[in-house]
Amino acid sequence: LWLRYAQFEMRNEFVNHARNVLDRAVQLSPRTDFLWYKYVYMEELVRDIPKCRAVFERWMKWMPDDNAWTAYARFETRCGGGNDRAEAVMRRYVNAYPSAKSFMKFAKWAEHDAKDVDLARTIWEASLSELEPEESKQARVFSRFASFEERQGEYDRARVIYKHAIARSEEHTSE
Repeated sequence: LWLRYAQFEMRNEFVNHARNVLDRAVQLSPRTDFLWYKYVYMEELVRDIPKCRAVFERWMKWMPDDNAWTAYARFETRCGGGNDRAEAVMRRYVNAYPSAKSFMKFAKWAEHDAKDVDLARTIWEASLSELEPEESKQARVFSRFASFEERQGEYDRARVIYKHAIARSEEHTSE
């Protein structure tokens, strides 16, 4: 109902009315992600970048899912915030959800969206040192890190990562 009402207001070019409707909707249902997505989409559509950023900040206080953090980082990249702001968002995401999944998303973002290979390598290395021992032993963390190094043409580094993963898995099985 909230969404249809906001869309009705936007269709008739009553941006402030739509803004009020969406603001009330996210106030009453802060865990309903599609309302937040619609709200930030509308603000970006009317090119009110500071307002859109403020809405994202309000949303991030509710600790939304992974896709919301990625959407915020992509918004910052798209709208002139630059990679510095987007990187800060992704760092906040990793701090909020310190898991293998979040580190892998951050590294993927650094490699593909930010096109910063050094940052991606730093993130991969941090994932192995900062994650809980059980989580950093996961084969997929090592395999994705090694795949990253292979894509960069760093075959010796990839070989070392694979050897390290084998050594850690042997330690784990002997315990």
